[in-house]
Amino acid sequence: MDTTNYGFNNMGSSQPAKTDEKEQTQVPMVVQQLKEYKGDISQGVTMWGYKVNIVKLVGYVVNIENSSTKITYSIQDHTGSIDCYLWLEEDTTKELSNIMINTYVEVFGNVRKVQDNVLIMVFKIRPLTTFNQVTTHLLEVVHTRYKYEEMRKEDDNSSMGTHTSGPTNTFEANNMSAFGSGSLNKQQQALYDAIRSFPYPEGISTKQLLEKFPNVSPSEMSKITDFLCNEGHIYTSIDSDHFLSTDI
Repeated sequence: MDTTNYGFNNMGSSQPAKTDEKEQTQVPMVVQQLKEYKGDISQGVTMWGYKVNIVKLVGYVVNIENSSTKITYSIQDHTGSIDCYLWLEEDTTKELSNIMINTYVEVFGNVRKVQDNVLIMVFKIRPLTTFNQVTTHLLEVVHTRYKYEEMRKEDDNSSMGTHTSGPTNTFEANNMSAFGSGSLNKQQQALYDAIRSFPYPEGISTKQLLEKFPNVSPSEMSKITDFLCNEGHIYTSIDSDHFLSTDI
């Protein structure tokens, strides 16, 4: 069983994605998967028939370019390098001061294509705390490939009448913590749902969240929103006090 190509030959094609495809919030990937993606990135990334909202990459910084509005990080892993754009917000520069060239980082973001160049629009970037995270990420990439392939086989069997249960039952039961919000406690889930359901494009503010959840103290609210940001469930929008869900 080949585990070295991460399923590059089974990625999205130029055909439209199925209307009943399952969307996942966060999927671990390597650079080569994005660079060799054959589908239309403007329509979103589809892996093995499943649409991906946000990708996670792990690599080290090989170049940094600063401008007044954004920082461009060139991130490299063992399969290639990719540019990652981080648009600056208030106090962002101070938070990123510990990310330098040769720093190993994990990146969460959306995939975009600009002038034939594939890049990442970053929601969150942070240094690794241990090199074990590099190995763990690669294991997650391989595991994700085979899990999706298993789901597709179950889906195909179901469509032929040889399988009675839905293709996502086993996956969702065992992997919600990796791809969705199943790992959240009740309080975190309630706040996440409020952020995700907020109807305005600027995102919901901390003040509005505190009004919606009067039993949550400002310090606890800050801890929860920081946790949701760090886990890739939400990101800040117009400033550091407004939040949007990555589950778009």
